[in-house]
Amino acid sequence: MAFHTNDLARGDEHLVALRALKERYPYMFIAPNIGHDFYRGWLADFIIACDDIDRLLGDNKRGFHFRQVKEKLGWARYYWRTEKVKPLRLSLFMNGGVLERQHGLESADDVENQISQVLLNAENSSRQKCIVCSEPAESRSFGGWLVCTCERHSPSLIARDDLLHASLLREAAK
Repeated sequence: MAFHTNDLARGDEHLVALRALKERYPYMFIAPNIGHDFYRGWLADFIIACDDIDRLLGDNKRGFHFRQVKEKLGWARYYWRTEKVKPLRLSLFMNGGVLERQHGLESADDVENQISQVLLNAENSSRQKCIVCSEPAESRSFGGWLVCTCERHSPSLIARDDLLHASLLREAAK
């Protein structure tokens, strides 16, 4: 597979990897969506999840696509749909923690349930990886924003705008 190296991605292995992923599985990203924000530290797990999803889907892609990819509450969130299933996620703040509920899988078949589990596993992995570099990390409060960072990228050591710039792969989302 050829990589586009004569533009802004030159020298940025994360942008190159994200573009290669989008070229490999365009059906996952071309349908209507409300935003795709990709983060450097969580990209490797996301790529593995996409590979697993493509294997599960086989020849029948079922209209699968990512409706939204983002960070929420300090970890990755991957919202997706198929022609038949439109999962809905609820995050409830209770007793100092977050209670997660997923609805909309009542009509899901085995493949769609497996897709849901693949993405939940990738999300759970991001709870322990730095959003910038993927090193072991923990969630920290950053001016009202929860962010999962390692010590090197701690909010006490790096400005918020610098952290966003270092972690977010915004150019490749186009």
